[in-house]
Amino acid sequence: MDAMSAESNEEVDNYVSAQYLHLIILSGMYTRLDRSHRLFTFVQLLIYLCILVFHYITIGLATLQLMEVSLVTFGEAVHFCLLIQLVIILIVFIQTKHNSIALFHRAMAENFFDYSENYEGIKERLKQEIRKERRFLVMIPILVGLAVVAIMVLTPQVDKYGTFDFSKISSDFNQHLPFPYMVYPYQNEQGFGYYASVILQLVVATLTGGSIGVSLSHL
Repeated sequence: MDAMSAESNEEVDNYVSAQYLHLIILSGMYTRLDRSHRLFTFVQLLIYLCILVFHYITIGLATLQLMEVSLVTFGEAVHFCLLIQLVIILIVFIQTKHNSIALFHRAMAENFFDYSENYEGIKERLKQEIRKERRFLVMIPILVGLAVVAIMVLTPQVDKYGTFDFSKISSDFNQHLPFPYMVYPYQNEQGFGYYASVILQLVVATLTGGSIGVSLSHL
């Protein structure tokens, strides 16, 4: 842990968090590894990975059932399965790049150049460019997250009003869920099971959109 966080400190961590409106911390793409935050970081990543792996398995089981029923729905399920797989890989892989990310932001946080007054104009222009790039990069995870949410909202409508015949699978999957094609090991038609499934799916959608978006903005 000490080796992984050699280039970071509280100032750098706060700077990184502020520049990305805390999205980079919440998505697990940058973690606080100082001694006071390590336990929280470990629990955070463990929860994220457990939720993602759980849904990776539930969608994977669903694809086996959908393969011979609806090729379109099968492709949709595989697509989401691959996205979740990508996020799992990103969350694990990005932890090995912690020092590189910290070093890059440390240079900006600690006033990376110390030239004579003749360079003040250039320095100010660079700062303005950095601010523009930062605003643009912050929009990436937001837009990706909105796209994922939009897909989850539109999916039930497509299933309901589309031209495909889903009668064969309506009894096996809960069509009232944002993404119905998952094989949960518990009842999710109503009550606690239903609301738990909705919340978990929203968490997965947020993690997927946030992690991929944030990774695009700083990898």
